[in-house]
Amino acid sequence: NRIEVVEDHAELRLFFNRTETGTIYTLQARHGEKEFNLQYSGFILLSLEPCYFIVKNRLYSLHQKISGKLLKPFRSKTSVIIPRRAENEYFNRFIKKVANKVEIEAEGFEIQDLDLQPETILTLETDWQGFTGFSLAFDYGERQVMANNPQQTFTNLEINEGIIRFKRFSRKTDWENTQKDKLKALGMMEHGAFYRFDGQDIKSELHGFVSYVSECVDDLRTSGFSIKQNTEMQYILEKPLIQTKYKFNHDWFDLHIEVRLGDYLVPFIHLKNNILTNNRLYLLPSGECFVLPTEWFERYKLVMIHGVEKANSIRLGKHHFRLLDPFEIDEAEGFAEKPEEKEIDSRFIISNTTLRPYQHYGFLWMRRNVNQGFGSILADDMGLGKTIQVIALLSAYFRELPAQKSKEAQKAAENIQKASPQLDLFGDLKKNSENYGFSNRENTNAPALVVAPTSIVHNWKNELGRFAPHLSAYLYTGANRELTPLVLSRAHLIITTYGILRNDIKLLTNYHFSFIILDESQFIKNHESKTAQAVFQLQGLRRVALTGTPVENRLSDLWSQLHFTNPGMLGGCDEFMNHYAAPLLKNANAPEGRKLLHMIEPFILRRTKSQVEPELPELTQTTIYCEMTGRQQLLYETERSRQRNHLLESSEGVKHNKKSLFMMLRALMRLRQYANHPRMVSADYDEESGKFESVTEMLETLHAENHKVLVFSSFVSHLNLYEQYCRQRGIEYAKLVGETRKREEETEKFSKRDDVTIFLISLKAGGLGLNLTEAAYVLLLDPWWNPASEMQAISRAHRIGQKKKVMVYRFITRGTVEEKILKLQEQKLALANTFIREDKMLAGLSDEQLQDLLK
Repeated sequence: NRIEVVEDHAELRLFFNRTETGTIYTLQARHGEKEFNLQYSGFILLSLEPCYFIVKNRLYSLHQKISGKLLKPFRSKTSVIIPRRAENEYFNRFIKKVANKVEIEAEGFEIQDLDLQPETILTLETDWQGFTGFSLAFDYGERQVMANNPQQTFTNLEINEGIIRFKRFSRKTDWENTQKDKLKALGMMEHGAFYRFDGQDIKSELHGFVSYVSECVDDLRTSGFSIKQNTEMQYILEKPLIQTKYKFNHDWFDLHIEVRLGDYLVPFIHLKNNILTNNRLYLLPSGECFVLPTEWFERYKLVMIHGVEKANSIRLGKHHFRLLDPFEIDEAEGFAEKPEEKEIDSRFIISNTTLRPYQHYGFLWMRRNVNQGFGSILADDMGLGKTIQVIALLSAYFRELPAQKSKEAQKAAENIQKASPQLDLFGDLKKNSENYGFSNRENTNAPALVVAPTSIVHNWKNELGRFAPHLSAYLYTGANRELTPLVLSRAHLIITTYGILRNDIKLLTNYHFSFIILDESQFIKNHESKTAQAVFQLQGLRRVALTGTPVENRLSDLWSQLHFTNPGMLGGCDEFMNHYAAPLLKNANAPEGRKLLHMIEPFILRRTKSQVEPELPELTQTTIYCEMTGRQQLLYETERSRQRNHLLESSEGVKHNKKSLFMMLRALMRLRQYANHPRMVSADYDEESGKFESVTEMLETLHAENHKVLVFSSFVSHLNLYEQYCRQRGIEYAKLVGETRKREEETEKFSKRDDVTIFLISLKAGGLGLNLTEAAYVLLLDPWWNPASEMQAISRAHRIGQKKKVMVYRFITRGTVEEKILKLQEQKLALANTFIREDKMLAGLSDEQLQDLLK
């Protein structure tokens, strides 16, 4: 037959009844409510020490310190008579050593009832299942009782000078239950006398439980618990206290941090290796072990990564102030404050416009970073006016100069003041200096350096002339560029290109600029590129990067731009990739991403169109001026001269007649084609076009941001170039020109498919009858004579049902007939609805205006 093993010990109860002749001794063995008949033939005593016995196919045991010899006398009889003369010897030999382990009832002896208050003992240990918790016991002095012991009364035996005496006490059940409830209230589960957390809880494993105990040890002791350990290694159970002292220099914090562990003081920097390797155990010289709290790894890891060890201190750059949140350092908390939104009338900052609320905040945000010595990345969505926000920053900054930069600036200021007498741009500058809130005036008289792609250098010049004519700007471009002392003393801004910066970096590193502005800063996303390496060598205290896509391909793109704006903030690129990029590559939701964003958040400002939609105008239109490449300009000028000479030499000349206008249209079309891309004229042309580079740069950005774009051109051959570009880049597109037969299919392809982001449309084929409200961007690749035709094209996206604001970009090649067409559009805008055909547009011009088109 199978034998069932009973886990709990059986119990013994001893009865002593003293008479005149001796003591009657009986014994009762029981398990729970079941009492065993020791004389029963089925009672099988297997062993004495330890004691095991079988009753009805069940295997029982006694406590390991109780010998089975106590049972033997009662196998054949129910009681034992102990003569008076043998009492002392018998109790000494057989009863005394087990008296405090069994329940005893005695009559005829001296009995002392004790009123004892127990001490609650918690012993930290690991059970047979591997879970760590507390074994709960109550120490009554006379005896320590495990919490799950059902025995309520205990009797101890004393034999002193032949006198037998029993001491008896009863357990404080209410007190014990109160102590048990306290443990349960902490979330521990009761398993006999063992209390632990659920097996899924980290606090059920050794290090997790030790760390938990150290956090609440004071509360446990206050609640009447004494804590002991029954573990292989002794652990520090005192709550760790972090003690911080610091010194703040202008550029960094020196932190002297110590951890108090009971009687020990440990320099915090000594825990660096533990925190960086996720090792929770720190061994003290005493041999005791300190278990680092789990939250320390997330809370302090970046401090250890970015901090530099100085003796027993840690040095952190001030741009790491977000890492100091746990230490409650006043200076760091001051850096975290939002920019002071002091009302400044936009008219006092820039001309001819008023900053929108989100643009005004961007200005205040950059000004705050400038005052605190931080660089900024303004990463607003395309079309939200990053340039004008920076112009406002520079304008306000240079208005605080003690003297104007040049006579030209003074003259511009005077002109502005005549138009707006209330604006005192260069009057009492010292009096006005407080109006703009700049506190950091180092390198006051140095010019600002603006670095931009070639295609938008002139946009900067135009925008400055429009919004800050009081600032003088010098274009450091072309073969004859030169930085003379006169230029440096008079110019507020020096504007150059990334290519020139790369070529002239040895010269430019000799100057310390008041600002360094990178427009389209994704140009330095590859930190190993010559361009990025050149940018990193520039000297300038105040740094601003402008980009609509701070991260295009890899997280290292962001590292490169932040390394420019706040050098050293993210450590080396390899270190950055290991600590941040690698974990995020494995898990996009890794905590490293959240921690990185928290650290860099004060230095990156990004607003999308949807976020500022209530503040956007219904329609925003921007003109982008493009520079021709050298080869393109040569071909254009050659063709311009040829066409002009041909017309002038013809019998008709440049006059208002049908033949002359036809010749003029043909000549202008050729020039417009060269302005777009010489490949439209000659398939053998194998070089680039300035406009093509500018347009494709924007298309790459918009495609990366998953925006839908309408691309209009009056030339199908021009659209063909971008169709080829899309195919080479693997970009899904739709196309609609006059020859397109499946018009509806192309339209639905663009409207319904999320992966189709570009719609190439000829101006005539797509100007009417299309509803394309899925698009929020419209690119006009070349100007059309009639502005109304362009507005019809724009209306394909900007119409009822459009929930997004529409951004329109016109691309104009500088120094070509396109500029003249744009000027004519502006001049004739009021009459635009009357111009239906090109010949009518030309017919409305004077002879001088016609001749001017070919100059």
